[in-house]
Amino acid sequence: MAASMNYIDGLQSLRTTDFLFVKQHKSLVEALTGYQPASKFSIFNRESQLLFNVYEESTCCQRCWCASSRELVLHIMDTANNEVIRMIRALKCCCVCCWCGDCDSCKQEMIIESPPGTPIGSVNHEASRCRMRYTLRDANRTNMMGIIGPRCICDGPYSCCCESEFAIIGTDGETKIGGIQKKYGGFFIEAFTSADSFTLEVPMNLDAKMKAVGLGALFLIEFMCFVYKPNN
Repeated sequence: MAASMNYIDGLQSLRTTDFLFVKQHKSLVEALTGYQPASKFSIFNRESQLLFNVYEESTCCQRCWCASSRELVLHIMDTANNEVIRMIRALKCCCVCCWCGDCDSCKQEMIIESPPGTPIGSVNHEASRCRMRYTLRDANRTNMMGIIGPRCICDGPYSCCCESEFAIIGTDGETKIGGIQKKYGGFFIEAFTSADSFTLEVPMNLDAKMKAVGLGALFLIEFMCFVYKPNN
């Protein structure tokens, strides 16, 4: 009964929004030492109301040595501290790039569960030759949407004039229906931490489960494209 209530409450927040702002918490430890602790995020709606807090569960060794391909679990908590969505990514011992999506041992995937333990969809990295591509699937593994990344991904302290946008494409494979955009965080944050901010825009009438899958795509893009191995 408790799990059912959490599921209803968690997805209800997504049913009534078409915009999410995801802000990663800055880490003083990372700024001073280069060591990246487990990530934490806060998620807000268009009116800047807090919807969820997100906590990463992963190992120290993988964050240091397998930074962009590490195994992790993201626990998404509502404002009452109930876990309403869980996202799971397995370790893939492979370079993370647009070329390696054909090989099962390299293909990145994020499984989305709501309530935790009940899969509602997945995000799958697909092979391409010039830009990142992803497929968003429902619980039956049916392709529902796609994502096409930019030709050049901008990141770092000097990327103030370039915000990377990943276009969300509808079932026809052509029509843009939304997007995921990485926002420039300022010179100090970009230079000394991996704390990133993103926006997610989707149609208001999109099924709440697929909005959660879209959020999973945002996090997979964050860890694949904007997380780097710590410097010595």
